[in-house]
Amino acid sequence: MVFDQYAQRFLDHQKRNYEQHMAALPRQHAKRLRDKLRDAREAPVLAAYRIFPVFSPAQLLRLRDFANDHLLRGCVLYVRRCDAVVLLSGGRHAVRDLHRWITAKMRWEHPDTRATLLCHVPLPDALCFSFHRRAARARQDGADGGAKASKTEAERQHAESFQRAGRHKAPAGEEGEEDSQPVFMAMEDTVRDGFAFLAELPVSDRALWPDLTSVWRAAFLATGTSP
Repeated sequence: MVFDQYAQRFLDHQKRNYEQHMAALPRQHAKRLRDKLRDAREAPVLAAYRIFPVFSPAQLLRLRDFANDHLLRGCVLYVRRCDAVVLLSGGRHAVRDLHRWITAKMRWEHPDTRATLLCHVPLPDALCFSFHRRAARARQDGADGGAKASKTEAERQHAESFQRAGRHKAPAGEEGEEDSQPVFMAMEDTVRDGFAFLAELPVSDRALWPDLTSVWRAAFLATGTSP
């Protein structure tokens, strides 16, 4: 009789704990989301990395997904299937988590792969760089038959690049349209195309630079790799 009473009290206690736990789940989920949003927006910074050599985009796609999980914005640019430039903007805490992942925790497929921090600068706000909108100007290529032909060629190359990267949605064709992924991946076959891609990524009036080609120069001019 006494044993049955203890068993019933234990079951009632377990039931109350379970009900309290289930009732708290929505609040815990909402708090985690608020914390993640705060970390992604407070004290915004721009961080850029060069990863070389990297011969497969698989780990770069994993890095892109991890950055999206942290609600960052940016781009992973894969050039000539061996070099990568990673641009990330967002809150200092969220970027710091990605920094540890890129520079210390990631186990690259190639033993000689190294990730180098190119810049880490504060931003006036987390939305300074609008990585997703197509630039208002077309690529300026003297060999093309004018600006219209240059723009058509640029759009074709971008569409092919995003298809190769396994994306289901092409970049927005009109300024103001946002892409489905805050951090996306682009693939370019030549150094010239990689430089032009960074030149086309639009920035707001509050940004520190007129474009992002300075990141390219920081990454490649020391090695003589310039368009």
